[in-house]
Amino acid sequence: MEKSPKIELRLVEESDADLVFSWENNREVWPVTGTRYEYSLLDIHTYIEQSQNINEFGQIRFIIVDSDSKKRIGTIDLYDYSIDNKRAAVGVLIAEKEYRGKGCAKQAVELIEKYASETLDLYNIYCSVQSNNLPSIALFDSCKFKRVGLREKWYRIDGELMDEILFQKWLKKD
Repeated sequence: MEKSPKIELRLVEESDADLVFSWENNREVWPVTGTRYEYSLLDIHTYIEQSQNINEFGQIRFIIVDSDSKKRIGTIDLYDYSIDNKRAAVGVLIAEKEYRGKGCAKQAVELIEKYASETLDLYNIYCSVQSNNLPSIALFDSCKFKRVGLREKWYRIDGELMDEILFQKWLKKD
């Protein structure tokens, strides 16, 4: 679907269910993804079916694939989609550790921006990042997202209160 030098994006497929199941149930990433309980494989199949139709379910998920090896390395989502307000939230996960810090997330965000602007005709995308998630903060700063707010002590992670940084990026102006 969408391609860059290192990665390509494609819609999540039923054949991805086992891998997405393992990624979603990886407790190591739960503080970042907000997951609170394990998903069943049925939950994942239902999610895959729903994540194909942004107009009906308000979300769409893409698998991030290494262009050379064709290895599936993570996901990027548009969610909280508002057709009336021409905006959506973005979330990215590079699930395969050996691909982190290599520019794959940045290329995925750039591709999703293009998709959001050209295909969905969105005006802006936004995200929120926990203040201790330095790689994600650096990612959205490098992608020229603007910091637009801070929610103090918004998350409780392992008993510690954590701030949330709000980002947004205008894709086009009316």
